[in-house]
Amino acid sequence: MHGDFSADERAMTAHLLSRRFALSADEAGELIGRAEARARSSAQYFPFTNSLNTNMSIDDKIEVIEMLWRIAYADGNLDAFEDQLIRQVAGLLHVPDRDRMNARRRVLGN
Repeated sequence: MHGDFSADERAMTAHLLSRRFALSADEAGELIGRAEARARSSAQYFPFTNSLNTNMSIDDKIEVIEMLWRIAYADGNLDAFEDQLIRQVAGLLHVPDRDRMNARRRVLGN
């Protein structure tokens, strides 16, 4: 999220994808690689969030936000860019602030 995709963040991403979509470790790794390539070729979030808005329920979108919090905290450090990015993505997904913050609380165990 902040240009430094740590090993901990990558591992958390692979774990969450594997769990959510019943993917093998290799499939999750391949998906992450394809996503990184697409992200490098696009500076906009809208094409990605638009697809999620079209195909996901609000509960599923809240789950995506919770997953983003888990990834952001995986390395033990939330930087300002990660926090801002999650706020932006939540806004584009029409996830209310209350639900965004509740997802963060769940991740932090509060």
